[in-house]
Amino acid sequence: MKKLLTVLFMLILLAFTLNAQTILTVDLHIAGTGGAITITNNKGTLQMTVIDVEPSNATNQTVNWSVINGTGTATISYSGLLTAYTNGTVTVWARANDGSGAYDFKQITLSNQTGPALTDVSSVIQFVINKNPNIITNVKGINGIKYYNNIFYSTKAIADNPSGTGIIDVNQTSDTTQITAGVKIYNNIFYTVNQIPNIRLVDINSLINFESDYNIFYCEAGTPIFTYLGVQKTFADWQAIGYDRHSIIVNPKFK
Repeated sequence: MKKLLTVLFMLILLAFTLNAQTILTVDLHIAGTGGAITITNNKGTLQMTVIDVEPSNATNQTVNWSVINGTGTATISYSGLLTAYTNGTVTVWARANDGSGAYDFKQITLSNQTGPALTDVSSVIQFVINKNPNIITNVKGINGIKYYNNIFYSTKAIADNPSGTGIIDVNQTSDTTQITAGVKIYNNIFYTVNQIPNIRLVDINSLINFESDYNIFYCEAGTPIFTYLGVQKTFADWQAIGYDRHSIIVNPKFK
């Protein structure tokens, strides 16, 4: 009887262990509502959705939406709502949030678009070198801002940063009437003495077409820190979301 109970206990323990294992996404497929691949209304919208995930019992079936403008321009929300701005084609991407690397994309054709387009998407911020213990660059209610080839050096103390601002903050205006979309952060060096956020994404609209990669991060006090919708993330957590996949942690050895 004792041996039987031991075997039964081991089987139950094995079942709990298997249930606790994370099942990664292998493949996924997306589509517009009703299979639509066009937006024909001026400044019209199209809801993109994930129609299939393989395996069907994948633990985390959420995705990160983004859109790459081709001959046309559009934005896409955190929930996958695509909004057209100028005529042409755009490509909608969905990447699994579980770190599996699974993705799908769909080309959407935009027509009959008139009136003002997005904010100029060619704006580039290049400070080259910015050393300031109280540094913060706040992108608020502006589309298409790019941070390329900068050096950000901060000695700011955690105690002097009660609001948790980042070296780069991305957020909508306080009245939520103006969102911030399409921020790109590439080829920069972030050096912090203390563990303050390098990049802080404040609201879900700040995730629209946000990209960050090929940067160098270093923090004297430990792992570089980021803030994602109010939650502190380590560098590994940040990469798991899908950002800075090709970025590295290395001491640039400033003198």
